[in-house]
Amino acid sequence: MISVIIPVYNKERYISRVVDMLKRQTYKNIEIIFIDDGSTDNSYNIAKLYEDGKNIFVYRQKNQGVSAARNKGMTYANGEWLSFLDPDDLIAENYFEDLISVAADYDIISCCCYAVGDNGKKINNFFLNSMSFYGDQKKILFYQLLDDTYGQPGKTYTAIGVPWGKLYKKSLVLSNNLKFDIKLKKQEDNIFNMYAFKYAKRIFYLNKPLYFYSLEHIKNDYVSNYDSYAVRNVIELQKERMTFFTENCALLDKSGEDFLNNATISSLVSSFNKCLLNKANTQTYFEKRNEYLYIIRLPFFAKIIRNLDILRINGFVHKIVALSMKCSLFYPINFIWYFRSIYVKIKYKNHKK
Repeated sequence: MISVIIPVYNKERYISRVVDMLKRQTYKNIEIIFIDDGSTDNSYNIAKLYEDGKNIFVYRQKNQGVSAARNKGMTYANGEWLSFLDPDDLIAENYFEDLISVAADYDIISCCCYAVGDNGKKINNFFLNSMSFYGDQKKILFYQLLDDTYGQPGKTYTAIGVPWGKLYKKSLVLSNNLKFDIKLKKQEDNIFNMYAFKYAKRIFYLNKPLYFYSLEHIKNDYVSNYDSYAVRNVIELQKERMTFFTENCALLDKSGEDFLNNATISSLVSSFNKCLLNKANTQTYFEKRNEYLYIIRLPFFAKIIRNLDILRINGFVHKIVALSMKCSLFYPINFIWYFRSIYVKIKYKNHKK
């Protein structure tokens, strides 16, 4: 049996669609577990209408975030396999059948996806071909966890670090006490998969787009509320990564340290861009500068930045930002952010039209 864990927060308009979609699955041996994360709309009540005590279960918790919801869902799961599904995404009718068909001798099975946005759906292959990973071959997975674009053909919308589009053997999760980190608001799934990939003996990737990943939340990163914690979140994220790979250095090859350092800087740059460009960010120039300087001067990041090889940073803008970090300068970055913020606002304004 497959336990399908669905975290819900204010998704009332998707509940019926999710249930209907799961009932149409060609693979029938599944149980559906809704975890309502303190929704303020009618999500919980709608989900309760479908609860039957046999295959559909609904639980509620006070608002603690998606990680806590997924963790709670795992405690209620009765299946041999665990699967995570976001309520605003879609799956093919043969999603579970195709994944379970290759499950023999594997601890994790993954597929790729369609990225669904305003311009229709675009296929996002995580790798070129279907393949299995074990032993040293798992290094490829860890490199893509650090850099979304690594090993991916075509345009990248997401990567192997997501929790959906997978089946996890429950015994793998339980025996290694795998949980989503509730301290992290973003990329907690990336850290979860770091440990899951480490402990899994064999992993299979099916190069077939069976999951339909909604890009709506990515757009909302730029147009929704500014989250003052989001930049600090990257500190905790990178500390987790560095600690993990320091303790498990054999998971990367000899050039892994440089790759990890460059991925850390790229993550910093991306986080700064998403948070400080946000239209809801009301911070003054000096507040932004002080936050930026505080972060890059932390001993954890300062050591990486000090030894950074600018020429190895990908992208012209990232090179400028990395050089500014190395010189503890803010005004070049503010200059870039200013013009990029204008571009983002114009783009979003045109999109609304």
